[in-house]
Amino acid sequence: MSGKYKGMQEIILQTNKYAMFIPCAGHSLNLIGRAAVDCCLDAVNFFGIIQEICNFFSSSTHRWAILLSFYKDGAKVPKSLSQTRWEAHSRATQAILESYNEIISALQQLYTDTTQKGDTRNQAMNITNKMEELEFMVMLYLWSYLLEEFHKTSQSLQDPSISLDVCKKLYASLSDFVKGCRNMFDHFVEKAKEKLPDVDFKNPRNRRKPSNGDGDALENIEPRDRFRINSFIPVIDALESNLAQRASVYSDAANKFSFLTQLIATEEEIRVGVSALYQAYPEDVDMNLVGEVKHFHQYIRQSQASGSTERYSMTHQDLYK
Repeated sequence: MSGKYKGMQEIILQTNKYAMFIPCAGHSLNLIGRAAVDCCLDAVNFFGIIQEICNFFSSSTHRWAILLSFYKDGAKVPKSLSQTRWEAHSRATQAILESYNEIISALQQLYTDTTQKGDTRNQAMNITNKMEELEFMVMLYLWSYLLEEFHKTSQSLQDPSISLDVCKKLYASLSDFVKGCRNMFDHFVEKAKEKLPDVDFKNPRNRRKPSNGDGDALENIEPRDRFRINSFIPVIDALESNLAQRASVYSDAANKFSFLTQLIATEEEIRVGVSALYQAYPEDVDMNLVGEVKHFHQYIRQSQASGSTERYSMTHQDLYK
């Protein structure tokens, strides 16, 4: 629990000042993603449309049958989002991206069919209009690209044998991946334009200019740049900042304990690790631990089968046993 001033952390620290806060690595990705979605209305609206598409077709066997009539074998059908499992967002966005044309065709058939109920035709037309906006398409390519990498990382983090050092590296690599997306706005726009060549960014509705003197500058921004500034960049910023915040926790823990699992570490590397651990737990650890760890590593190496490729990658749990 992350409340360090009034929450569970504070209560535990009153009992043990050396206790470490280490959040669930997998669940942290859910929280990071949730924060990025909530950072701007375009992201919130995008996932609202994704869920609306799924609800519209799945709530009626007739509409679902019409949708499937446009599908070929192996095509991905719309999927529901989940508030607790971020992987569901990855599957949902990927399904819409891969089956975009089929979904549009099904919606067009429904809203042009005069035998359908008026409410059904109206819903189908509204969803089609939303899906044929360039902003939606850019978001679809952006989130599909991001979530695929989040999904891979999440799967790795759920490995029960994962070490702190690997967890630290996974978060660092994911952070680098997100940073690289910052300069890919033009790429996502080009991909969106391939799907919607005759559509452009919307002009915002007229609003009262702010009284701080920046009104003219804001009004003169092109719709494309406005979308990049107000939606694309905030999503990347939110992901970057939250990843950095969470990654620092795992990095701190890894710096204290990872040397224990490095069975071929040099004496100097062990000494650096023990020194960091001593700084964190001065009442429990002293520098004599360097010799003990060297002896322990030697014992583990000799106790393993000769030529084993796994002896240098044991987990903390394996070493503890």
